[in-house]
Amino acid sequence: MTYKINTKKKTKRSAHGVREEPQFVTARAGENVILGCDVSHPLNGQPYVVEWFKYGMPIPFFINFRFYPPHVDPEYAGRATLHGKSSLRIENVRSDDQGWYECKVLMLEQQYDTFHNGSWVHLTVNVLKNYPKRKLHKLDVLNILITLPSLLLLLLLLLLDKEYV
Repeated sequence: MTYKINTKKKTKRSAHGVREEPQFVTARAGENVILGCDVSHPLNGQPYVVEWFKYGMPIPFFINFRFYPPHVDPEYAGRATLHGKSSLRIENVRSDDQGWYECKVLMLEQQYDTFHNGSWVHLTVNVLKNYPKRKLHKLDVLNILITLPSLLLLLLLLLLDKEYV
């Protein structure tokens, strides 16, 4: 199952590109997610590079340039692939995948200082704990067998007592 859950986004346009409000994605550990990168792309086939950063990592963990195989950090190897033009699909998410991600699309035939694309996504990973099943001991069964008739007797006495009042 793949999840892509976005809040309503407000687009802020400027003369230097498009900036989206952050997206928030939630998944359970072991599921697949798509982190959206909603940025403008060259329409006439101009070359561009897609970079994905995780907050706290100094270099991109995923870099893709057209027909070349992507560079993927070993922590994401075999789990991270491009989805569409620039969104990122992470398979089998782990608890340590949780955090802020930034997507950048760099247009190679435009000056970087005059044009910037970027998109932020926060990934929350919920981990289900496997609690050990508790065995029912003989004393527990004995307590139930003793307590149940006692409660029934008490209830009966209360009902009988009310009838005579």
